[in-house]
Amino acid sequence: LRRVRMRGSEGARSNFSLARKDLRWAIKLAKEKSWRDLCDLVENDPWGKPYRIVMNKNSNRSTRDAAKGRENTIADHLFPMAPPTNWDEAPDPEVRNVFDAFDPDTDTLQFQRVIPPFTAQ
Repeated sequence: LRRVRMRGSEGARSNFSLARKDLRWAIKLAKEKSWRDLCDLVENDPWGKPYRIVMNKNSNRSTRDAAKGRENTIADHLFPMAPPTNWDEAPDPEVRNVFDAFDPDTDTLQFQRVIPPFTAQ
């Protein structure tokens, strides 16, 4: 069932549609401007309002309560210890020629390929 249309309702409907479209456009522009302003604040004052916004978004009571008493486990997971060094397997402290182009007798680099000079054309 459809309601009976009243006279002049088409004009009101089109006005409403245009107003709604303008409102959506204004909201979009306001959001973009607000985001740009927040990004500028991060560049100028990272510990001010942007920091508070992030901390309020990320810190809720249930997360803190769930992590209570597990701080060491969480830290061990985030920052694992390096494996112990076995000094018996360590390489000998002799000097090795790391680069093929390095000549230890003359203490210079000997390149096999000649690099052409740069010319601007």
